[in-house]
Amino acid sequence: PLPVIRVPEQNPKRHYYFFNRMLLCLLAIACNWGTTLRISKHFASSVIEVPPLDAVLMTCRNAYNVTNEERQRYSQCVESRLKRCNRQMDKSIRQEDDRVRALATQNELVVTNMV
Repeated sequence: PLPVIRVPEQNPKRHYYFFNRMLLCLLAIACNWGTTLRISKHFASSVIEVPPLDAVLMTCRNAYNVTNEERQRYSQCVESRLKRCNRQMDKSIRQEDDRVRALATQNELVVTNMV
Protein backbone atom coordinates (compact mmCIF):
# COMPACT_ATOMS: atom_id res chain seq x y z
CA PRO A 1 0.00 0.00 0.00
CA LEU A 2 1.02 3.58 -0.68
CA PRO A 3 1.76 5.87 2.24
CA VAL A 4 -0.89 8.47 3.00
CA ILE A 5 0.31 12.04 2.68
CA ARG A 6 -1.58 14.51 4.77
CA VAL A 7 -1.92 18.04 3.46
CA PRO A 8 -1.97 20.54 6.30
CA GLU A 9 -5.10 22.58 6.47
CA GLN A 10 -4.66 26.28 5.76
CA ASN A 11 -4.83 28.58 8.68
CA PRO A 12 -7.89 30.87 8.30
CA LYS A 13 -6.03 33.67 10.11
CA ARG A 14 -3.33 33.55 7.46
CA HIS A 15 -5.86 34.31 4.71
CA TYR A 16 -7.29 37.14 6.81
CA TYR A 17 -3.83 38.71 7.30
CA PHE A 18 -3.03 38.41 3.60
CA PHE A 19 -6.29 40.11 2.65
CA ASN A 20 -5.66 42.95 5.12
CA ARG A 21 -2.10 43.44 3.83
CA MET A 22 -3.35 43.60 0.25
CA LEU A 23 -5.93 46.23 1.18
CA LEU A 24 -3.32 48.25 3.04
CA CYS A 25 -0.93 48.08 0.05
CA LEU A 26 -3.66 49.19 -2.34
CA LEU A 27 -4.54 52.08 -0.04
CA ALA A 28 -0.88 53.13 0.17
CA ILE A 29 -0.49 52.97 -3.62
CA ALA A 30 -3.67 55.01 -4.15
CA CYS A 31 -2.57 57.67 -1.63
CA ASN A 32 0.90 57.84 -3.17
CA TRP A 33 -0.46 58.14 -6.68
CA GLY A 34 -3.05 60.75 -5.71
CA THR A 35 -0.62 63.01 -3.86
CA THR A 36 2.10 62.63 -6.48
CA LEU A 37 -0.30 63.58 -9.25
CA ARG A 38 -1.61 66.56 -7.31
CA ILE A 39 1.88 67.81 -6.46
CA SER A 40 3.21 67.39 -9.99
CA LYS A 41 0.14 69.13 -11.44
CA HIS A 42 0.57 72.04 -9.04
CA PHE A 43 4.31 72.29 -9.81
CA ALA A 44 3.77 72.10 -13.58
CA SER A 45 1.01 74.69 -13.60
CA SER A 46 3.13 77.11 -11.56
CA VAL A 47 6.21 76.70 -13.78
CA ILE A 48 4.68 76.25 -17.25
CA GLU A 49 2.49 79.02 -18.58
CA VAL A 50 -0.68 77.74 -20.23
CA PRO A 51 -1.55 79.51 -23.49
CA PRO A 52 -5.11 80.69 -24.08
CA LEU A 53 -7.42 78.32 -25.93
CA ASP A 54 -7.79 80.70 -28.91
CA ALA A 55 -4.02 80.71 -29.44
CA VAL A 56 -3.93 76.92 -29.35
CA LEU A 57 -6.80 76.64 -31.85
CA MET A 58 -5.20 79.23 -34.17
CA THR A 59 -1.88 77.37 -34.07
CA CYS A 60 -3.59 74.07 -34.84
CA ARG A 61 -5.47 75.61 -37.78
CA ASN A 62 -2.27 77.13 -39.15
CA ALA A 63 -0.44 73.82 -38.83
CA TYR A 64 -3.29 72.04 -40.60
CA ASN A 65 -3.30 74.60 -43.43
CA VAL A 66 0.47 74.36 -43.89
CA THR A 67 0.27 70.57 -43.93
CA ASN A 68 -2.56 70.62 -46.45
CA GLU A 69 -0.68 73.04 -48.75
CA GLU A 70 2.46 70.90 -48.58
CA ARG A 71 0.43 67.79 -49.41
CA GLN A 72 -1.08 69.49 -52.47
CA ARG A 73 2.33 70.77 -53.60
CA TYR A 74 3.84 67.30 -53.16
CA SER A 75 0.95 65.71 -55.07
CA GLN A 76 1.45 68.13 -57.98
CA CYS A 77 5.17 67.39 -58.02
CA VAL A 78 4.56 63.64 -58.03
CA GLU A 79 1.93 63.98 -60.77
CA SER A 80 4.26 65.97 -63.04
CA ARG A 81 7.15 63.57 -62.52
CA LEU A 82 4.89 60.59 -63.08
CA LYS A 83 3.62 62.09 -66.37
CA ARG A 84 7.20 62.75 -67.50
CA CYS A 85 8.22 59.22 -66.56
CA ASN A 86 5.23 57.74 -68.41
CA ARG A 87 6.04 59.78 -71.53
CA GLN A 88 9.64 58.55 -71.48
CA MET A 89 8.49 55.00 -70.96
CA ASP A 90 6.02 55.21 -73.87
CA LYS A 91 8.79 56.63 -76.07
CA SER A 92 11.13 53.80 -75.05
CA ILE A 93 8.43 51.21 -75.73
CA ARG A 94 7.82 52.65 -79.23
CA GLN A 95 11.56 52.67 -79.96
CA GLU A 96 11.94 49.08 -78.79
CA ASP A 97 8.91 48.04 -80.81
CA ASP A 98 10.38 49.70 -83.93
CA ARG A 99 13.74 48.02 -83.30
CA VAL A 100 12.14 44.58 -82.89
CA ARG A 101 10.05 45.05 -86.06
CA ALA A 102 13.13 46.08 -88.03
CA LEU A 103 15.01 43.01 -86.80
CA ALA A 104 12.03 40.78 -87.56
CA THR A 105 11.90 42.17 -91.13
CA GLN A 106 15.64 41.61 -91.50
CA ASN A 107 15.27 38.03 -90.23
CA GLU A 108 12.47 37.38 -92.72
CA LEU A 109 14.68 38.60 -95.56
CA VAL A 110 17.52 36.35 -94.43
CA VAL A 111 15.19 33.35 -94.21
CA THR A 112 13.61 34.03 -97.63
CA ASN A 113 17.07 34.40 -99.22
CA MET A 114 18.13 31.06 -97.74
CA VAL A 115 15.32 29.22 -99.43
